[in-house]
Amino acid sequence: MSGAGGGGTQLVTMLVTFGLIMIPIAILNATIAKRKGKSAAEFGWLSVIPIVGYFITIYLISLTDKALLDKVDKILETISSGRGPAKPA
Repeated sequence: MSGAGGGGTQLVTMLVTFGLIMIPIAILNATIAKRKGKSAAEFGWLSVIPIVGYFITIYLISLTDKALLDKVDKILETISSGRGPAKPA
């Protein structure tokens, strides 16, 4: 059915396409996971699995940034201790 060398060419084309689509998603998810305070390596590797990577992206985007949570905790700590905001010098 396939021409000479057709099976090998299709496999290479499929792997290249897979790499061009999933590897950038894995890098993106690893970067987002680090910012959200999650394991970048774990989410990066899981993102290479076809279809799963897209769901992981949605999950990570829905999380709150760790830096934002740290700032809110600091503000709440300042308010609860009775101190006002620091005055600029």
